[in-house]
Amino acid sequence: MKSIPILNLMVVLGLLASCNNDSSKGCTNSNACNYDASVEEDDGSCTYICLTDAQKTRVEEFTSKAVAYIDENGTAAAYAAFNAPNPLPAFKDEELYVFVIDISDASNEIAIMVSHGFKDELIGQNRYNMQDENGKYIVRDFIELTKNSDRSWSWYNWEDPTDNKVKKKFSYLIKSGALIVGAGTYLN
Repeated sequence: MKSIPILNLMVVLGLLASCNNDSSKGCTNSNACNYDASVEEDDGSCTYICLTDAQKTRVEEFTSKAVAYIDENGTAAAYAAFNAPNPLPAFKDEELYVFVIDISDASNEIAIMVSHGFKDELIGQNRYNMQDENGKYIVRDFIELTKNSDRSWSWYNWEDPTDNKVKKKFSYLIKSGALIVGAGTYLN
């Protein structure tokens, strides 16, 4: 009969532990990777870059190579390499391609797309007000994210060059002087 009080104590402790575990808190932002519609209160745990560490490393290394190429060869040679119909393998890898935006006049709402490895028609245009299909200002977001940090991630909806379908894209951005250099991958 001595085991009954111990069993009762375990039940009480289990109930107390479950009361302290507040399952009504979590991520309430539907744009987040870990969105939970069943929670009532946001606990600050939302994450937005829904990639594995290997995917992040692949994109970060790809973007870093592009910045190094600009530094070593100058912008004219780099843009020619990034924009070529058949770019060097270092600048085209399945869905990955380089894009570069000149933000030297961003205070006047001018951000010129100087390189884009997928859509030539964007090159030379002011893309400051470019939006995705949900109305997100993509380039403005890039500018804001790289204001206080030279490296950042952004997400938005964009056409995947491997199948021409609009998907959630995760781009890694590196600010180099007045340029934002980026590349990104997609969530299937």
